[in-house]
Formats: sequence, C-alpha cells, structure tokens
Amino acid sequence: MTDKTVTPIVQKLSAAENSNLSFQIESVPEGYDAYILGYCAKSFTQDILYILREDVRMAATEDALQFFHPDIEVVSFPAWDCLPYDRVSPNPEIVAHRMTSLGRLCTPSDKPRIVLTTVNAFMQRIPAREMVQSARFTAKKGDHIDLKKLTDFLIANGFSRIGTVMEPSEFASRGGIIDIFPPNSS
Repeated sequence: MTDKTVTPIVQKLSAAENSNLSFQIESVPEGYDAYILGYCAKSFTQDILYILREDVRMAATEDALQFFHPDIEVVSFPAWDCLPYDRVSPNPEIVAHRMTSLGRLCTPSDKPRIVLTTVNAFMQRIPAREMVQSARFTAKKGDHIDLKKLTDFLIANGFSRIGTVMEPSEFASRGGIIDIFPPNSS
C-alpha cells in the first residue's frame, strides 16, 4: 500500500520503466527519497540502481530503506578508500564489503532489490561476473567438505594460513577443524 503522494510518482516511474524513458524527481526531503524508492522497487520487475553523492548519504539512505521497507533487499556498494596506483592498499573491510555485494548481485533474489552506490564507486572498475562467481564457496551444516579443496580455495582468495586466527581474512587448520575469520565480519 502506498500513500496518496507516492502513488502518482510510482505510476510515472513505472511508465518510464516500461517505455525506456527517464524520469527525474527533484527537491525530495532527505529520507523521503528512500520511502519513494522502496515503493518503486516493489512495483518494478528489475533491480534498481540508486547512485548517491557520498558514503554518508548512502549509509543514511540504507538505514531509511531498512526502516521503511524491511522486506526489500538493500545492497550497498562503497567506493575504494584510496586512489588507483596509490602506495596504500584499500581497507580490507571495504574490499570485503564490495566483494560481498558483488556476490549478492550474482545471486538471483526473490525479493525486490535496490543497489545503493556512490558516484565514485560507480566510476570504478569491478571484476567480471564470472570471476566473482568463481570466488564463492558455499557450505551448509551437515555437508562433507574436502579440507584440501577448502584450504586451496582460501589461499587462492587471499586468506592467510596461520596458527591462531585473530584477524579478518585469516584461517587456521588443526586436524579436521578449520577456523575461518571472514573478511566481512568483526
């Protein structure tokens, strides 16, 4: 259900989506854009890409979307925190966040989905879909896993093999037990 102010906007946006026309909404109060965006996502058949000016605005929009529309999948895709060819490597948490987001986008969703990103992130190169899909490892409770294949996968994807796991992107193997600290967790 939408309120009386959102319905005409969603109808115009749906018509624009169906006829490949563009449509612009201006001077929308902060937070209300997420409210409208959620209703648009529910009425569209494709994912929505929403480009914001910076990370702070992206985080605020993500929070507002999760508040107004908890039934919508929101995927945020941040920009690198360093310049190309810089002497400093990107923050591992940002690398993990970007790769997790790309992995989620490679998986079909049964819910409406909105991808939030910034202008800088939109302009930066990303790996090919095939590379992202090949860099995924899925295991479920009760599955039997070949430990050699798992450790080879972890090493090939940038994990460090150490004695005791303390930091993200590290793993330890002791007998038949593997401790893994995923890069996108704290």
